[in-house]
Amino acid sequence: LHERKVLSVYVEGGANTIKRFLEINLWDESRILTGPHFFGQPGLRVISPSGRLTDQFTYHNNQVKIIRRV
Repeated sequence: LHERKVLSVYVEGGANTIKRFLEINLWDESRILTGPHFFGQPGLRVISPSGRLTDQFTYHNNQVKIIRRV
């Protein structure tokens, strides 16, 4: 990716993929969306990124938190 001058990558994965990126600190920013809708069984919980909350807002009935790695 570096050779192709790619500066950012968007990762949307399942619980295990996200957990692994967070564990090895291979992230700069995390956007967490929490919505009011529930689809069947509860989903898996992912570890929360530890960082600095830089923004928080509502988008289409979803709460969005933006966290930057420190």
